Amino acid sequence: MNSANKQTSKPTQPCAVCKSEASFFVTKDGFDEYMCPTCDLSFVYPQPEMKFLSEEVYSAKSGYQANKSTDLSTTVPTYKQKKLLKYLSQRPVGTFLDVGCSSGELMYLAKKLGYHVIGVELNARTVNIARQNGLKVYQGTLDSLDLSPGSLDIIHMGDLLEHVPDPRALIDQAKKLLKPNGELIILTPNTDCFWSHI
Repeated sequence: MNSANKQTSKPTQPCAVCKSEASFFVTKDGFDEYMCPTCDLSFVYPQPEMKFLSEEVYSAKSGYQANKSTDLSTTVPTYKQKKLLKYLSQRPVGTFLDVGCSSGELMYLAKKLGYHVIGVELNARTVNIARQNGLKVYQGTLDSLDLSPGSLDIIHMGDLLEHVPDPRALIDQAKKLLKPNGELIILTPNTDCFWSHI
């Protein structure tokens, strides 16, 4: 991925979360990213239309996640997945929704722990991989699901929040679907880490 050097000549843009004025941060893959000085949200501006995201950016024809294995039985957990699975193994099993589940690797591993798993994903190719491995995955976004309020024990969003136009709205949607003692687990990239600075 090509990144341009930081620039300061572009006008600030309002942060989608806290409404502070965010400054231009970097150009990556042709998209301008801004960083909020108040809440540290990194976001793309202008935001692409959902149709463009689903048909171009996160589509099979774009090659998005083309490296995914079609056989989930060979899945080896990543470092982050191991930590999450250890946490899940220490709590009562329940209904687990993975938002932006890709091919369902995490769902497959959570199911082995006894969880009832559901997923939602934009990419048609990875949705089909998950389904072929016996997982219940819907193609679309969280707001397109027909789930009852207060019906989920855990909702997981891994490396997803930075891709959506309105993170606050997505979190509000998720909260409505959780049981009173439900948990929302969010993982996002760390722009202050060593690899980001490189």
